[in-house]
Amino acid sequence: MSEIERILDKLITLLNQDSQKNRAEWFLEAKNLLSEDIESSVSKILRAYGSMGSFNDTYLTKITRNNENFSILRTQLWELAMEVKRESRKK
Repeated sequence: MSEIERILDKLITLLNQDSQKNRAEWFLEAKNLLSEDIESSVSKILRAYGSMGSFNDTYLTKITRNNENFSILRTQLWELAMEVKRESRKK
């Protein structure tokens, strides 16, 4: 299992526990793309971080005790996705 997949699993679990089903489904789709086309998966992940109201602005509202961990995972996912994107441009 890749590091991106591991982080996606944790984020999907937290989002589902917090009843944020749409965001959980978005990242589940990105996770499912990983095995087929990593560049499409990374593109989908990065699109979640775009504008106002983006994943960058998301926090947990029902399981707030997990917000610090959630924030760390959210940042790690961004960093890993950007790293994959930079590496794919070098090819």
